Amino acid sequence: SDYDEIPYRVLRFMCSEINYGGRVTDDKDRRLINNLLETFINENLLMEGYQFSDSGVYKVPGAENINGYQSFISDLPIVPHPEIFGLHENADITCDLNETTSLFTTVLSIQPRVGGGSGLSREEIVSKLAADILSKTPGVFDTDVVYKKYPTRHDESMNTVLNQECLRYNNLLAVMKKSLENSIKALKGLVVMSPDLEAVTTSLFNNQVPDMWASKAYPSLKPLSG
Repeated sequence: SDYDEIPYRVLRFMCSEINYGGRVTDDKDRRLINNLLETFINENLLMEGYQFSDSGVYKVPGAENINGYQSFISDLPIVPHPEIFGLHENADITCDLNETTSLFTTVLSIQPRVGGGSGLSREEIVSKLAADILSKTPGVFDTDVVYKKYPTRHDESMNTVLNQECLRYNNLLAVMKKSLENSIKALKGLVVMSPDLEAVTTSLFNNQVPDMWASKAYPSLKPLSG
């Protein structure tokens, strides 16, 4: 070896700034990598029983041969705990929610595109639902009237919020109305069924809020019928 001592600092720099640094552009993410590597690359690695996490599940094994290392590895949890990545236990909840959502989204995407026991086809079901939602969609706010009644003033800060929310709500209503009208026309063959319209009709059939609407709407976990 060219070094009298193991250059842990050099190894950390090589991993965080060279091997991975070129792929990580955010300075906060790079700082996170450096902090994580502080746990895994340091002089304590040569000490038997050095723990990588507070629980002691992940630690330097005291094995002396390959069989010992294999036995140690086989005893580790099949599903890694968040602690080994420096994360809180609640990270498991977020991970499980994301995996469940992904699973059910996949299941919905591969289900047969046919109607139920009512005898209606998929196109008829979606058209009926789209027409029903369209009939219940309110008209846009007259922002001029709202602004005159609730003008922006220094002593009435909520008026500013009200006008901004009216503009945002009008944007959502406009997107909903246009997409519903075009979806009905596309199902009848009057206009081309674009990828965006197909995504809307698929979401309606699956009782999901279309992404086109969700991007303009307020955050919500409710389904379309909720």
